[in-house]
Amino acid sequence: MKTLFKNIALLGILGFLSISSFAHFGPRGFNGGGVNAYTTFGDSAIYIGTFEGGVYVSTKPQNSEITGWTARPVGLKSGKITALAHTGKYLFAATADSGVFRFTGFVGNDRYWEKVNTGLGNLKVTSLVAIDSSTVLAGTNGGGIFRTTNKGASWISVNNAILHHEEITALVKAGNRIIHTSIDGGVYASDDKGDSWIAFNDASTDDITATALSYNATTDEVLVINQNGLFKTSSASTTTTPGYVLADAGLPTGAVVLSVSNDGTNWYAVTDKGLFTTPATAINWTAISTGTLTNLTTLIPFRKGIVLGTKNSGIHRTTVPATNWTEVRTGFFNLATYAIANAGPLTVVTANEKGVFVSTEKVPAYTSANKGLTDSLNVNDLVFADFCVLAATKNAGIFFSPDTGKTWTAINNGLTSMNVKKVFFSNNRKYAICADGMVFSSAFHSSDWTSEQFDLPMNVKHTWLTFFGDKLVLSTLGNGVFVKSISGNSWSASNSGLSNLQATSVTYSLGKVFVGTAGSGVFVSDTATISWTATAPLSISHTTMIGLDGSYIQAMASNLGYVFASHKGGLLATSDNGATWIAGGNQFNLPSFANIYNITFSTGSAGRVFVTTPNNGIYANALSELPALPTGLFESFVAKNNAGIRVSPNPSNGSFSINIEATVENVEVVNYAGQPVKKLPSISNQSVNLEVPKGIYLVRAKTANGILVQKIVVE
Repeated sequence: MKTLFKNIALLGILGFLSISSFAHFGPRGFNGGGVNAYTTFGDSAIYIGTFEGGVYVSTKPQNSEITGWTARPVGLKSGKITALAHTGKYLFAATADSGVFRFTGFVGNDRYWEKVNTGLGNLKVTSLVAIDSSTVLAGTNGGGIFRTTNKGASWISVNNAILHHEEITALVKAGNRIIHTSIDGGVYASDDKGDSWIAFNDASTDDITATALSYNATTDEVLVINQNGLFKTSSASTTTTPGYVLADAGLPTGAVVLSVSNDGTNWYAVTDKGLFTTPATAINWTAISTGTLTNLTTLIPFRKGIVLGTKNSGIHRTTVPATNWTEVRTGFFNLATYAIANAGPLTVVTANEKGVFVSTEKVPAYTSANKGLTDSLNVNDLVFADFCVLAATKNAGIFFSPDTGKTWTAINNGLTSMNVKKVFFSNNRKYAICADGMVFSSAFHSSDWTSEQFDLPMNVKHTWLTFFGDKLVLSTLGNGVFVKSISGNSWSASNSGLSNLQATSVTYSLGKVFVGTAGSGVFVSDTATISWTATAPLSISHTTMIGLDGSYIQAMASNLGYVFASHKGGLLATSDNGATWIAGGNQFNLPSFANIYNITFSTGSAGRVFVTTPNNGIYANALSELPALPTGLFESFVAKNNAGIRVSPNPSNGSFSINIEATVENVEVVNYAGQPVKKLPSISNQSVNLEVPKGIYLVRAKTANGILVQKIVVE
């Protein structure tokens, strides 16, 4: 690790890392989520597949308890994991909509998934089973079964006239036999790795929809779940005439069995009425207490204990026999997350599928913050407005909190839709973009909203707002960019040079405006005359390698001289107005399947960039992971525009005087992203008292002679 030069004091960040020594994005959000699939690798590792959030692994010494998880989301084109299988050498993951992936990619010490779908005629994969180190069968939803004998490099169909029910629900290995269940067809088996199949049914299973099964190698039995109940057959690895018997003794009447598993000695059943176990020698189910846990999905016998997966309440473990359940939450973060806002160095407000939560700790410890927020489960956006927080919701409009989420009040007078997509704050005004295609603004302390629609074309799909000087910039999907003065009532289309009018986001930084597009990357313009120029393509080696498209921009933001742009699975940054783009921190922990619609920043010497991922919570990385800005970037910008403006004392504790040698139209204090911090009276001599975090700011004055700028330091 090395320290880089002159801009350290300017940025207020110590100990920059070189590009080659980037750390990684890490989780900073609320832990939790659901489990949909699993596999184990002996007693050394357990792998979890989730409904939307990809794959997690826990590896511990053989006699140690499972204490945490590591996400493995890079390279997956979908987070919808339906099955996992380990061949003894290779880990495979099946997805509901993107086929099969193999965890064999390497870049340095980083590992990622490689897509292995050649010949796989159906990408809706439901199940996997490993036969040997290089042979795997994949069941699909509508395409039957496919086999690879070369570690996934190619697949062939292994369906025949017998196997004509092609909606496969599960696969297991029973000795040298493969058994599978299907929709409508019941159960089938193969003794030659899928080359031929036999019906493996009797009257209890034939042509009856079966959804899951488990093979017990100790007793050579199979349990099958079908629409008529739970059934067992013996000599499963050898018989060609199975005889199924009902295996539900002891289960509550009407209980629906969701999944079954075993550890050789005991069977386990997850039902809609709780968790049950029975000795394998004689079926007699008894309940296992799970306390307040509900929505159970899977039970995984592992080492000398059991691991329990839930639909949305995380992963829990206990010993055998079951006593007390302990949540294994560390690193398991696949809750649907919708929005984030930051204030100062530590305060994080986030909205996810369980509501709004606030953390003010260096190591995030989130507290529920939903009092009065009647639509807390459907928050679309969050933003800090001075010391307050605004929340935009899907069904109940906009809420305002003066105490960082402890209490909320609806402020919706004048809004034409209660589905509010985005909220912004600038120049002491609130702004909102509604789902009905309307833009509104409101004074800071008002609950009344005024339309800013004016002469915008009908049915415009607004996406984002940014601000510079006295201008308001609006991006739209299909109509490009519009600009108007903040106090004006007329918008001007400003699309000269903008070859793609699908504008997804806009931001302002140091005299430039940037617009992101859906399919053409980012464009940049001076502010004096809006005329767009395409920036360099947004690509970095490892995101290109795994097929991520940097031309579809999802969000933009600016901070400390950098402009950030996100695309699916990636975050990039530029400090030279788009001439070059670099990784906005190392990407290898960002889920490749995740949309990134929110980018925010914490301040201070340990500043971080935060992004939300819809099904993996919040990720963050230190801003110090970015290389130092080009020498003199801020100084050169300020030097060209500071003649005639003086600030004294400078540095200060936030109290200083301003003298401007010109006729002043407006004055404001902004941060280095160009975001207003405080609006000042339009006079040339005044005293100012700022209550802001320590850092570096700009005094920006609009005069008859142009824009004047002076850097100020608050210590």
